[in-house]
Amino acid sequence: MATFTDTDELRVYLRRLKTYEQFWDAKEPAFFDAEKKAFWDGLIAEGWPSDSALYALKTGEIWAFVVEQGERRIRRLH
Repeated sequence: MATFTDTDELRVYLRRLKTYEQFWDAKEPAFFDAEKKAFWDGLIAEGWPSDSALYALKTGEIWAFVVEQGERRIRRLH
C-alpha cells in the first residue's frame, strides 16, 4: 500500500478496495504478512464471509495507522 499522511487519505484508498483479494494484492511485499493472510484465508474457508474479513482488515489498517501516528507524536514530544 502507499504511504499516507493522514487517516482521511488512508480511508479513501481503502474504500477503493472492494474485495478481499484486492486488499492482499495492494499490499507491498515488505508489508505482506503470509501468516496473517493464512489466518484470514482459514476463517473464510470455514465459512466466514469474505466481506466481513475485508471490513476487519481495513479497520485494522486504520487502527494501526492511528497508533503509529500517536507513537510518532509522543516521540517528537520527548
